[in-house]
Amino acid sequence: MGDAPTTRATPANADAATRARVIELVNEALSAEYHSFVGHALGSNPYVSPGTEKDVAFLERIRDDENDNTRALLMQLGRYRAGPTIKAFRWWKHDLNFLGLDFLVIRAAEVAKAEVARTETLCAALPDDPELRATFQSVLTTKRRHADELAKLAATRTKERQARRDAARKVTAIVIKKAAPAAAKPAGAAPSPGAPSLPGAPKAPSLPGAPKAPSLPGAPKPPSLPGAPKPPALPGAPKPPSPPLPGGGPKPPALPGSPKPPAPQPPEVRSAPESATPAAAPAAAKPNWPPLPPGFKLPPKP
Repeated sequence: MGDAPTTRATPANADAATRARVIELVNEALSAEYHSFVGHALGSNPYVSPGTEKDVAFLERIRDDENDNTRALLMQLGRYRAGPTIKAFRWWKHDLNFLGLDFLVIRAAEVAKAEVARTETLCAALPDDPELRATFQSVLTTKRRHADELAKLAATRTKERQARRDAARKVTAIVIKKAAPAAAKPAGAAPSPGAPSLPGAPKAPSLPGAPKAPSLPGAPKPPSLPGAPKPPALPGAPKPPSPPLPGGGPKPPALPGSPKPPAPQPPEVRSAPESATPAAAPAAAKPNWPPLPPGFKLPPKP
């Protein structure tokens, strides 16, 4: 007697729970390939700067690999007698229109790394179906290759973007130069001519016999310090006139033989009239006629 032949596991032999779980996993993987980030970036009219034309061809090759994965997953749905149920677009909140291609490549590298982790989680949840497992393993291998290639390209584009930013910052930035600290001078060294004196520093004594700088015409004289000694007057020089004395001070002595000033008269105080009688009207002024010619007589008044 021989051993009983073993039957190969097929989707037809799977129970209802296993079949529903497989269809859910395949549709999730199918939605990720159909609504991929690379496909969304290529359809958003990216800005292709000079020197990045090869990046467009590279992203298009990745998109072709994603289309191959989509067809393989559709075949697995057909084995389980199910149709595709595409989930909602995952990137509908991301407006990628007219963005730079270098930015899209950097973002695609981040998404590809997350896609590898998501596909590994799906492979761990698959039932014991060799053909289904082989399809998902092929999808995972492709995604790992995409993640490695995108990571290398994104590193290059990141360095280029940073170099452009640094160059623009050097052109537009305002450089503030700090003054170099002055070297310390030895004690007793004479200051350089024309150098401003520090506030509070003692002034150097003037040399004896050195001529003084002439004062500017109309410039105010500096006030004299209180208690400073006055310079001695030269012999035979006229004395300056003394300033006028303020009110209430002693009067200077009168010179002999000079007339005395008149004594001040008190102001005359007029008393108000007793009766408030109206003042008499002033007499009418006579007309100022011109003089009559000689021998002319006025006619008699009526």
